[in-house]
Amino acid sequence: MSIFTSRPGLGTSVLGLFYRLVVAPVAARRARQLALAELSGLDDHMLADIGITRGEIPGIVAGQLPLRRAVNENSPSVAA
Repeated sequence: MSIFTSRPGLGTSVLGLFYRLVVAPVAARRARQLALAELSGLDDHMLADIGITRGEIPGIVAGQLPLRRAVNENSPSVAA
């Protein structure tokens, strides 16, 4: 008999707790690392096009800085 099936409802709560305390934080950290690497790989012109500077990358990835409007963001086209 497994520890997950020995008591009714235990498996769901143990797995849910494991997910919340281990899996989700590890996945979130990995996503931040990938975003940091992707943005750091862009040149300064591309960063300017999306409205950020190289120095803002860590703060934006961490969610501490708000995104500004991109330089090349076009207004929605109006059909004639």
